[in-house]
Amino acid sequence: NGPAKGGIRWGPTMKDMIKSSSSSPTVAIVFAYASLLRWLTPKTITASGIKDTSKNIFCGWLDTATDGGDDNNEPTTTTYADGLQYNLSEGWYTFKCNCFLLDDGKATNLATALASIVSTDDNNDVIVAARQPSAYVSVVRQYLVCPNGGNLGEVVESNSSSSSRRSLDELACAISTVLARMIAGDSITGLLQEYSTLWTQPMNILMDTTPSASSSSSAPLHFRPYCPIPSTSRLLLSNDDDDFKKTPTTTTIRTHEEMTAVVYSEVACAKITDVHTHLFPPSHGPTLSLWGIDELLTYHYLVAEYFTTSAPTMSPTDFYINLTKPQQADLIWKALFIDRLPVSEACRGVLTTLCKLGLYQAVRDRDLDAIRTFYRDSYQSRGTEGALEFSNRIFEQEAGVDHVVMTNIPFDATEAAQWQQHKAANDPHYKSALRVDPLLTGDVETVNASLRMGGYEPTLDGAKKYLHDWCELIQPEYMMASTPHDFVLKESDMPAAAAASSSLNPDALMEPGAFATAAAAATACPPGEEAMSSLVDENCDLLTQVLMPVCQERQLALALKIGAHRGINPNLKSAGDGLAVEVDLQILARLCRSYPKVKFLATVLSRTHQQEACVLASKFSNLHLYGCWWFCNTPSMIADITTMRIELLGPSAFTAQHSDARVLDQLIYKWSHSRAVVAKVLATEFGKLLDHGNDDDGSGCWQVTRAQVRRDVQRLLGGSYHEFMKKKLY
Repeated sequence: NGPAKGGIRWGPTMKDMIKSSSSSPTVAIVFAYASLLRWLTPKTITASGIKDTSKNIFCGWLDTATDGGDDNNEPTTTTYADGLQYNLSEGWYTFKCNCFLLDDGKATNLATALASIVSTDDNNDVIVAARQPSAYVSVVRQYLVCPNGGNLGEVVESNSSSSSRRSLDELACAISTVLARMIAGDSITGLLQEYSTLWTQPMNILMDTTPSASSSSSAPLHFRPYCPIPSTSRLLLSNDDDDFKKTPTTTTIRTHEEMTAVVYSEVACAKITDVHTHLFPPSHGPTLSLWGIDELLTYHYLVAEYFTTSAPTMSPTDFYINLTKPQQADLIWKALFIDRLPVSEACRGVLTTLCKLGLYQAVRDRDLDAIRTFYRDSYQSRGTEGALEFSNRIFEQEAGVDHVVMTNIPFDATEAAQWQQHKAANDPHYKSALRVDPLLTGDVETVNASLRMGGYEPTLDGAKKYLHDWCELIQPEYMMASTPHDFVLKESDMPAAAAASSSLNPDALMEPGAFATAAAAATACPPGEEAMSSLVDENCDLLTQVLMPVCQERQLALALKIGAHRGINPNLKSAGDGLAVEVDLQILARLCRSYPKVKFLATVLSRTHQQEACVLASKFSNLHLYGCWWFCNTPSMIADITTMRIELLGPSAFTAQHSDARVLDQLIYKWSHSRAVVAKVLATEFGKLLDHGNDDDGSGCWQVTRAQVRRDVQRLLGGSYHEFMKKKLY
């Protein structure tokens, strides 16, 4: 009656727990179920003399001893009165299984069903191909509801709640994870040690796959702080691993269903490097370090959306000048969340964030005051200490981001003062990048003011020293700039043409827009509103004589964000920027070609230019594409762009996404939404490898392991960025 032990011993307790919303099955009970099913998994179903079909007798195998205990094992087979046997030295035992599962009206012995999941080698009598956890879920679930098995059938009866049925599905998924690890060869004693601090944790931390992992492309895929398949698990082995050669048990992914489950799990567990944000550490103070519900609601995406629907009596001037931040947030909450369905990506992101923080009831009640109370009482009332605690929670528990790269502007007096006061962020979650837009836009007024304020000479050498000193202060990951919408860089702008000039004219620096005026005239920019457009050409020294030499000397990459049209509606301030379609992406080719030892990171704003950017990245080893920026940071755009990049560049030549977050809380939704889209794309693209011919057992001729999926998922979510930044250019 071994199979029935699950129903007899644990069934009553499990029914109560599953039906109760106040408690959840724990890691301990999951381990118990998995151990029972591991015992009932046959080593073989064909070896004659060991299995008796008529009596439902099967042969199981014992874990290889790891503590030297084999020396005392009995050398012979021991037989019980009922004929069941064991042999410790040979590592096998026989068992009886009278539990029959019903699947579409067909009865199958539980042991036979478990054995059919794995492949066996009849000659050597060993399992040679274990499976990923998702392959076991169906059989485990059938066992749980079987009357002479887990006996939890009433949980899935028609009158049971949907939450009870979901809990049963989650229990089956969690058990399957541990069972798959046991069958793959992860020792039970090792698992006991691994779970020693987790016994009372809820079962869902062990779910490698979820019941609805890919059922809805719109469902957020949240970060999972605990990875149920550690790097030491044999589920990651392939036949190329030395450990595999000692105990041959392959765990290659065999079906599209397995691939989908593995990809979703790996994407959910991956720690992310967010290569571009506008975030600041709590040490920089509330003016720069933005977080909380009012900051979320007054994010410039939502401000722009609000003004598409606002009453004509509310002007941008009234909104920005006459209203406090909470009053602005109140208007946006009512207009976009109460009076309309909040279905835009920015609105839905607020809901995802609040729910992930546990504010389900406040969201259901549309209670903005309750949401504010949560932030105030939990964190904001404790000042910087509360801000730091909230920051750590977002990074380590909610968003799964290892660190972000900030956008640090030395030409901004407020930010410069913070850096000079704090020297460095001293927070491993925040790394810096030095933003140098004025050097590209010809904003000589800003450059000159910054140099004079810092006590630097208004010369090229003074500008270079200014950049070098800021690099020493903040230790940036890279230099960066957002190019203006009419950015031009001709071949004549390259080093050979620019070498004739060696210094800036101090008098010219005193004239605002001097370089922009010269550039506009040189390129016949049409008169009128755009006559002062910023152009970089042979008349401008700042790019070739300041920025690029500093990048070369410090071996710093230059990140370019291409395609924004700033201030198309200046009344909306930061919400008034738009999209430029007429941009010349060949500037990337010219820069990469002219500076082969400088690394360039690039992201483009227009959907129109994504393919051209991919092609350029395939031609220059010093160019790396990253993320889906700004207006491309929506699920449909992320899916299309990531698919194209995978098809053109493979999984290691670009970084799939960056958040561009300006409010700390946004890391939750921007990454939960992006993880879901990236996982769906990768499941499809990686799954194509399974279709290249099939062996008799159903596996493709190009076998894919979980370790390979994990490696490439981690590359796409930050690893390829680190590889690119570390590589040497010749």
